[in-house]
Amino acid sequence: MKGFVVLFILISNFCYAQNFRFDKKIYEAVDHWVVFDKQDGDSTYMYGFIYIDQSAGFTFHFGSRFSVRDGVLVGQQEDLTRIIKSRLSANTYPVHLLTDVERQQLKLPVQPDWLKLYKANENTLLYKKSIGLFYNSVGASDRAIPILMSAYDEDPNFAGLVFELAYAYNATQQYNYAIEVLDKAIQAEPTNFWFYRELGYAYKLSGDLSRADSIYRKGISLSNDKAQQAEMGINMVQAYYEKLDRKNFDEWLKIMRKYAEKGTPIEEYLSQFEGNWPIIGSQKED
Repeated sequence: MKGFVVLFILISNFCYAQNFRFDKKIYEAVDHWVVFDKQDGDSTYMYGFIYIDQSAGFTFHFGSRFSVRDGVLVGQQEDLTRIIKSRLSANTYPVHLLTDVERQQLKLPVQPDWLKLYKANENTLLYKKSIGLFYNSVGASDRAIPILMSAYDEDPNFAGLVFELAYAYNATQQYNYAIEVLDKAIQAEPTNFWFYRELGYAYKLSGDLSRADSIYRKGISLSNDKAQQAEMGINMVQAYYEKLDRKNFDEWLKIMRKYAEKGTPIEEYLSQFEGNWPIIGSQKED
């Protein structure tokens, strides 16, 4: 009976150790030791530490590799003569967060000493704005908002801050908050087309197409960037397409022809909207 119990415990531990949960996005793994799943043919797992570099964004600092023996994580000797870092993106594979037990088995500290270097400026406005930007870039705007708001409370006019905050509010469907901060920002900086881009988007998605229309027109007039002009315009083309408002649709289609360069996805979208109008229209009327 005792032999059975011991064997059961060993098997349970082994299964537990092997059953890593690779279910965390990179933005859920910031300042954590993580494990990447094995690739075909690999006999060991790769582990390291994820953090945000203020200049480069989400970064994986490679630690080493480990195997699992009798339910215990056994790490390979770390090569201290070289440092390997990889930049991460929204498309990076999910990771497993090392538990305290697993971390201790690999003889790792809670956080590496070198992390302090990347946290030295964490109370500055530039650091907060940059970190918020990187969270926005990977679709984690809900995590960006409290960081950006902390900076906004200190200095709402800090360069680039309002755009990132408004972007985060729009991404999390908090359109009223986006409108509020952008209205204030435009009073201080009335020729910044980026503000109008986000403000028009907020009005569009909150259902106020009349305001979105006028805001986008203003933004387009202030910009010299055809790509940004096209992005603002396509939002109104889509909005009037969905509303089956042919008059305004045609008007914005005409505007967009000035900015949609040939061979671009925007031009293809315009052709699809225009070509499918009768089909969609007849379906709605039925």
